[in-house]
Amino acid sequence: MLKDHVWLADPAYIGTNAITPLKKPAGGELNDHDKAYSKQISLIRSAVERAIAHLKNWKTLATGYRARLTELLKVIRAITRLEYCRLGW
Repeated sequence: MLKDHVWLADPAYIGTNAITPLKKPAGGELNDHDKAYSKQISLIRSAVERAIAHLKNWKTLATGYRARLTELLKVIRAITRLEYCRLGW
């Protein structure tokens, strides 16, 4: 685990350094502030997960990158630009 880093994660990672949505207490409800906090974490996570899923649609990232590692960043940037173009951004 990365001990010096903080990341967003799903509730399975509660107890780690991850920032996670809050769980409802047993037999209770979250207050409005905690619900809003959890929703914001989930919105950010879902956007990132969708972006990763879209990148994996490109076979280069889905099947494993086999070229020079020095070129990987250029490939990811090209794929990202193509995806933006496909989406009409």
